[in-house]
Amino acid sequence: MSCGFIGASIGAIYKNFCWLKSENKPIYEKHLKDEKININDERKIMLRQKSGQITYAIMFVVLTILNIVFTFIGVETWIIFTLWGVIAFKYICGVVIFYYLSKKM
Repeated sequence: MSCGFIGASIGAIYKNFCWLKSENKPIYEKHLKDEKININDERKIMLRQKSGQITYAIMFVVLTILNIVFTFIGVETWIIFTLWGVIAFKYICGVVIFYYLSKKM
């Protein structure tokens, strides 16, 4: 893991030095401007939220099916209970976050 972190850090430092060269400054400033626009774009915000909702639903179904399959093939009990715990935790977190956001707005 440390080699991965070191490699990523070296890559980030190299990328920053490349962007900060004088010939790349206008390109980098345009890149930052486009990135700021994309972060605050209402359509992209809505798309990120919708993709999160769809991913949440898909993962809920996948975990449930996976747990049922594991039950039938005879996987150890603690693994099955852990998966059911993850499913319950995911559902409870979704409900709690929904109520928190609905009171906040």
